Amino acid sequence: MVFILSSPPFPPGTTVSSLASVSLDPPMLLVCLSHTSRGARTIGSTGEFTVNVLGREQSELAGWFASSRRPLGSAGFAGVPHRIGDTGIPVLDGAVAHLDCRVAQEVSAGDHSIFIGEVTGIGCAEPADPLAYHQGQFLSLR
Repeated sequence: MVFILSSPPFPPGTTVSSLASVSLDPPMLLVCLSHTSRGARTIGSTGEFTVNVLGREQSELAGWFASSRRPLGSAGFAGVPHRIGDTGIPVLDGAVAHLDCRVAQEVSAGDHSIFIGEVTGIGCAEPADPLAYHQGQFLSLR
């Protein structure tokens, strides 16, 4: 399970399940978001995003940012422990890792936008079990 954020002034956060490695040299990954989502519009206009790989104990946080009932803008981050990373984009406390990305390409595919990001920075926490989502439920990869 991963969590993407884009840059301020009001960074939308969203939980995504579509993340893939694209290239090792240069390091690149891709994420998919609905064309109509606030996150896709923001990433498309700012050209950057951060992926936070959530830990096994963060399923409630993944659910919070997947919810349509979550307030927009900074109110959606109220009570969510985080720090502002080197790019100015929030990094969530307790995330197993985070990857800062600059959009190298945006591809339209059906009702989704595929953002291919070149990894510009990475951070890792102490070893922990990552969170995954499969067949409608959260689970640990370890």
